[in-house]
Amino acid sequence: MSTVLDGGYYAIKGFNFQYDYTIIRILEQTNELNEIEIEQTEDYSDENIIVQVKYKERANFSNSQVKKPLCQLLEIFKTDKRKPVLYAYFKNKEEQEVSLSLQNLNDIIGDCKIINKQYSFEEELKTEFINQFRIIFTGKYQEQFEVLIEKIITEFNCEEEEALIYYA
Repeated sequence: MSTVLDGGYYAIKGFNFQYDYTIIRILEQTNELNEIEIEQTEDYSDENIIVQVKYKERANFSNSQVKKPLCQLLEIFKTDKRKPVLYAYFKNKEEQEVSLSLQNLNDIIGDCKIINKQYSFEEELKTEFINQFRIIFTGKYQEQFEVLIEKIITEFNCEEEEALIYYA
C-alpha cells in the first residue's frame, strides 16, 4: 500500500477499533440502566469514565502522540470529574495500564497549545487529574476484534459464524 493512499485505511481501522471497544464496553455493562455516551463527551463515556480511544498501528508512543487527547481530557475534567482514560495502541507498547506523575503530565502537555487553541490548567487541577487518569495500552486491532467476537458468542449463546453476522 502506498504511503499516499494508506492514510484513509488507517483512519478507518482506527474508527473500527473505537467501534469494537465501544461494543465490548456495552456488552460488559451489568447495569442495564447505565447511560452510555458515544461520541458525545469523548469517544466513549458512561456514568464512571470518559475514554479517548487511539489506534496508532504504525506509530511509536511519544509525548507528541498523546498531547492533544490529554489536553482535551484535562479540559473536560475541569467540569466533569468522571475517571479520564486514554485507551491506546502503539506498536512499541506492551499491554499495560499506567498512571502519570505530575512531571510526566507536564512533560507531555507542555504549554498545551493545539493548533490555535491555548489550554490553561492550574496545578491543583492537574494533580487531581493524575490521581484519576490512566493510560491503558492495549493489544492489536485483531486481538481486540477476537475478544469482541468471543463476547458476542457468550452474550448471544451462538456459534462464531453467527457472532460475525451479529457483529456486522
